[in-house]
Amino acid sequence: MMIVFVILICFNGLLVSSESNYLPFLYPTDYSKINAFDDYAVNVSLPSLIRFGSSCHTEAWISTNGLISLGTSFIAWTPNSFPITTTVIAPYWDDNDLRQKGEVRYAIITPTTNLSLCNQVNDYLSTSTGSSVSVEWILWAYWYDLCPFGDYYCNNTESNHFQIILAHQSNATYAVFIYKCGLIEWTKHRAGVGINSGNGYYNNHLLANTYNVTDIDCYDAVSGWTNIVYRLYQDKFEFLSITSHSTAVSWDIIPNNNSILILSITDSLQTVNETINVTEYDNVYHYTEDLSSCNVYTFKLALLMSSECKDSIRIISTALTPKPDNVSALYLTNETIIIRFQMHQCFIKKIQLLLIGANAFNTSNLLDIDSLQYIDEFYIIHWNIKLNDHSLYYLTVSAIGTYGTSSSNVTALTTNNTNHQSQSQIVLGVIFGLTTLAVLMLSLAMIAILRKKGKANSIPHTQEASDIPVTTIENPTYDMISNEIPSINTNNYQQLYFS
Repeated sequence: MMIVFVILICFNGLLVSSESNYLPFLYPTDYSKINAFDDYAVNVSLPSLIRFGSSCHTEAWISTNGLISLGTSFIAWTPNSFPITTTVIAPYWDDNDLRQKGEVRYAIITPTTNLSLCNQVNDYLSTSTGSSVSVEWILWAYWYDLCPFGDYYCNNTESNHFQIILAHQSNATYAVFIYKCGLIEWTKHRAGVGINSGNGYYNNHLLANTYNVTDIDCYDAVSGWTNIVYRLYQDKFEFLSITSHSTAVSWDIIPNNNSILILSITDSLQTVNETINVTEYDNVYHYTEDLSSCNVYTFKLALLMSSECKDSIRIISTALTPKPDNVSALYLTNETIIIRFQMHQCFIKKIQLLLIGANAFNTSNLLDIDSLQYIDEFYIIHWNIKLNDHSLYYLTVSAIGTYGTSSSNVTALTTNNTNHQSQSQIVLGVIFGLTTLAVLMLSLAMIAILRKKGKANSIPHTQEASDIPVTTIENPTYDMISNEIPSINTNNYQQLYFS
């Protein structure tokens, strides 16, 4: 069981836990093991490359002496205080002897092979780091029932038990040391606890290489469990803010040696080409030039990596999402709103409409409009939605772009003096009624004239319906409201209907 809610303090990679977040021992059902050896290490191929310090590794070596080395085998039985020249991750580095008792269990765990354990680690690390963690794989090792060299059967002491997981996702790798309070009983040579990159970055735990190191299992224990979490590597490169006049980018590199990095800025219109030297420590840069519309700006950060690290460049891009402007809206009936707005076409994926009642109770669901056609920077949308009579609404038009969202100013929309018939419908009804009355009166007059001339017995010729000229009005409804919404060239706009 894992209880959450935690506050963690980060010291350049070391996460010191508090409150009530903990990760207990993990028990995968499928694993390999090492036993009957002294001073031995087994090689494990990692599913993907991981970084630690400025180096990258594809192989790990699990040693019987309570540590994992990267890139090369390391079986030293005397724990040294870091730094050393070998890449080492040491949950409890001491002189173990497995020739008569004890074993080391290990496995590669993925969401495919054991989703439950991966989710348990995800939950723990997400709470610990304050950001979402979704592991791609885990290297798990369990040093079980260990006795010291010279006391092969633990006749003079109880045995030691502890675990480690290396949890990897695309932009970060974490090492979690797991101890159960009461299961670290001895140290032969004042055990080492910590991490060491082999090229300058290291962290010795406070109790490492001291006679009190056997207290590590109850150090800041939560519900009887102690976890020590290190970020072996992390790089974040992201935008802090984007405006039309300034763009801020930031980076968070762990380990942080305050090295010089190279930041370059280019754009799609080939008007910008800048290179700036920055440091890992001063991790924010403000680009203060005005951003032009329909121009993509690309920021590249070159990290200091050894030759085996193939992807040392971090790239992010941005552009201004055009803002819908000159928005107007007219409510024709209780079922239709005509919305008209102007906007640049570039980088738009879809338009989103939001209508909120002034009383905050009449709020529509967001309406997404995909594949919006661009015609001379003008758009017209017919939104079929029933509104309350004599009410005030507020309309927002948002452009969902490739690099962000931009929303229009709020447009007020009233339904005053409207009922289930629009004014245009009423006027058309009156015209139709007057026309019918005029035709009836004309027919009566013709009959009277014919009778007066003595032609009552003749059969009058009736004009076929096809002979009567018919006048059609294209989009009469829109013509009636043209005074309220500025007209545009009818050959250059598209009407889209949505409900």
